[in-house]
Amino acid sequence: MRDRAYLRQAWQLKAVTACSKHGRRLTDSCHACGSQVAAFGVVDLRCSCGVQLGEGADGSACSELEMVLAKAAARALARQETSSTFDGLSRLVLFMGQFNSPTFPQKPGKLDGFDRLDLACSLASSTDRLLSSWPTQFDSLLKERLEHVRNSSFSARLPEVFGPLYRVLYKRLAGAEFQFLRDAFEAFLREHWWGLLCGRNRRLSADTVGGHRRVSRKHAVRELGLTEGTLKRLVQSKAVRADVVSGPSGRQFTFLDEDELPQLRDMAKAALTLQQASERLALPRKIVRQMIESKLLSLVADRSNSAGAWMISGELPRIPASSVAPPKQALRSVLRYWRLTDKERMSVVAGAVGGELLSFAGTSHDGEALGHACINVAALRHWIEAARATQAKTDFTLREAARDLGIKEEVAYELARRGLLRCARTGRGARVAPDEIARFAEAYVSLATLAKGVGTSPRSLLSKLGVRPVSGPSIDGCRQYFFSRSDLKGSTTCPVPGTTGSRQRVLKNSGQPVSGDPQP
Repeated sequence: MRDRAYLRQAWQLKAVTACSKHGRRLTDSCHACGSQVAAFGVVDLRCSCGVQLGEGADGSACSELEMVLAKAAARALARQETSSTFDGLSRLVLFMGQFNSPTFPQKPGKLDGFDRLDLACSLASSTDRLLSSWPTQFDSLLKERLEHVRNSSFSARLPEVFGPLYRVLYKRLAGAEFQFLRDAFEAFLREHWWGLLCGRNRRLSADTVGGHRRVSRKHAVRELGLTEGTLKRLVQSKAVRADVVSGPSGRQFTFLDEDELPQLRDMAKAALTLQQASERLALPRKIVRQMIESKLLSLVADRSNSAGAWMISGELPRIPASSVAPPKQALRSVLRYWRLTDKERMSVVAGAVGGELLSFAGTSHDGEALGHACINVAALRHWIEAARATQAKTDFTLREAARDLGIKEEVAYELARRGLLRCARTGRGARVAPDEIARFAEAYVSLATLAKGVGTSPRSLLSKLGVRPVSGPSIDGCRQYFFSRSDLKGSTTCPVPGTTGSRQRVLKNSGQPVSGDPQP
């Protein structure tokens, strides 16, 4: 307006938001008071607040797309070219500019206020960002949309997930000049769309529908001849790549790659049940389970909910063929009849398969079952004794824990059943960690210990304490009364004995260094 004081015709067009001559963004409000300036005020370069609009109102830099639009409008108005270029760009800004977040507009064709300059500038900037790094920004928007749909209202139907954008691309912007939009959209679907594409998606190209190799779980079950439970376990174990999405009701939908179905069929066919693995290894099923827990056998699919048959990999461990000097014994007999702990038993298997025992273990021929392999008895006995001698005691039986705590074995079992003395259940029965024994001694004290400390009887002290026990005959049926040390703090009836001696005794029995012991 400072150059020539008249309103340009191009400025009246809704999609034009920049000056084609200066490359600056148009503005229709006062830079001082912010109010919208009337037409006569623009011509006079004066706002109603008295500010001279020509001073300091230079406008901000416009985007590349805004500049292209302004120049296309100027050429069309000067009849230097047809208005088709400007019309196409205007439609592109009007429709695609609204897709700037994963929350798509429900009716992108009906937009109020497009004649407002601020809204037109926002749409132009949004469209410019979308096109500036094509199709990277567009793909990011579509990925965000997929995550948004997964986290809110799920649908496996393409028109419902991308509904507004789907209608814009194939209906509102159906011209050949916008084919690049549809090409990018369908390229994204071929790579990232989790659902199915079929003849019902009539607007998509035949190459996109035919090249999208996704099938439902039911289709895969029919093709593979498996049960749905078996396929579900394979998917949950990530043995096969699949997309699993949950609907609003919690129902899960699974989609798989059709090209991977033959591989999945071979995998399921080669898998072994627990009984089959036991027969091929020539080992009891209990030993096979322990090998699975120790990661000495790999699973095709796990049994997290203990349902369905085992699916164990057909690649079973074997011992190389070699001669073993007598006296020797089959590995099967060693594992079944030697007095070994579960940990020692699995150490023997691991050492025989590929570790320390290969020097005195072997089979008569390649491919022989693991359980039939022979081990030199003298060498194995020496190896086990050496391992036991160097291994520090890591846990205690309840009998040992009772002895260290100074209580009866029956009381220790009752405390374990009530959860006051925490223990782990293993193949050797209940085991108590040294730290747990020390924790119990620091947290609880028996009535008998308190009475001994003050030189009175337990029954007499119980009536004087005024503190409720955490366990005892009148509380939960336990044979002895036990108090929480924290509840007895500040009690003037009797002092609470310390726990230093008990803790040092437990640590010393476990092989751990205690105060006064030489440090390793």
